Amino acid sequence: MINKPNITLKELDKIYSIQNPSFFINDLKKKKIDKLINNRINFLLKLKLTKKNFQNVDLLDLGCGSGQNTIVFDYLGARCTMVEFNKNSYNNARMLFKLYSKKKFKIINKDLFKFKTRKKFDIVVSNGVAHHTYNVKKNIELACQYVKKNGFLILGVCTPEGWFQRNLQRAILFEVSSSTDEIIKNAKKLFPQHLSESKKYGLRTVDEVIFDTYVNPKINCISFRDIKKIFYKNKISNFTSLNYDKNIYDFINPNYEQQKQSVIKDVSSKDYNLSPIHEFSIANYSFKKKKLLKSYEQISESLNKVVAEVNNIDTKTKLNFSTKNLLNLANKINYGLKIDLIDTSYVLNFIKEINKIYKILSSKASKNIKFIRIQKTLRANKNLFNGTCGVGMNYFVGYKK
Repeated sequence: MINKPNITLKELDKIYSIQNPSFFINDLKKKKIDKLINNRINFLLKLKLTKKNFQNVDLLDLGCGSGQNTIVFDYLGARCTMVEFNKNSYNNARMLFKLYSKKKFKIINKDLFKFKTRKKFDIVVSNGVAHHTYNVKKNIELACQYVKKNGFLILGVCTPEGWFQRNLQRAILFEVSSSTDEIIKNAKKLFPQHLSESKKYGLRTVDEVIFDTYVNPKINCISFRDIKKIFYKNKISNFTSLNYDKNIYDFINPNYEQQKQSVIKDVSSKDYNLSPIHEFSIANYSFKKKKLLKSYEQISESLNKVVAEVNNIDTKTKLNFSTKNLLNLANKINYGLKIDLIDTSYVLNFIKEINKIYKILSSKASKNIKFIRIQKTLRANKNLFNGTCGVGMNYFVGYKK
């Protein structure tokens, strides 16, 4: 992917003009609105945000799509300002708010990188947008700058570990397909279970999932550590995250105390977060109290090398899979992790299945032969691409002290 703003934006807009994953609920009636709001309230509670957080506040949604999530904030009492570049989504959001909004609202049809305002907001939302832009870090930086003192940032973004399996799916499709039509056809043949699950739980059509996940020219995941660095730079604390910040040191610390959310942690210290290895394979885990920080640090470094190989790829990327990095990760887990924090056997089998895919992708066989071999291999898999295929979206809430 050429890292130029206009090229990325035009390519994204072209894709979403064909299949827009930000759908518009045309038949929203009172009963459906109530259900939508209740579902969203329950989700926000998991992020430790209640109805009171949204009452009579100014909220900015950077990349609101068709507004189906933002309308919930309006019903909770927020005065919403929305920014959306895609014309169809902008029109859908404007229509939705004209029909159903309870508060004053403002919607702007503009590239969020060109949006300017001196106003600061009580709540800033960036949900499922940053990793599709030409500069994911700059996108999050901009969102941070619009948060006022004692305000919140709600960030929905994908991480390299959580998206590893989907990035690998993209790599496979780019390798065995020669056109968008072939990507669509091959995705339906190779990943039917994942597409079916995504349709069921994401309220999107199969084609919308394919365009958003595979045809989409830009998906650049960002690590939790990089997010915390951006937060720290902008004097924002990590208020909470959705089941993500599982620090090993907290597990083994006998004097563990609940972290004060108002404290901005210095990100220069080492990070022993257990979530990346969990989200990489979605393995179960149990815990026995032993010290393993040095071993886990080595595992974390190896994992970073593996997930980086498939992050931020597109059809122009020259694939260069390293079985060495993959096997090194397996060795670190097998011989270094002397504690049941993860299901080691599951993860090692998961890595073996990845290795088989790597060998096929790296071979000199034709696209058709690679497709046939991959399809046969996937049918025999017990771990890779089964279940949720990783974590589609992680959510982090920042608080500006």
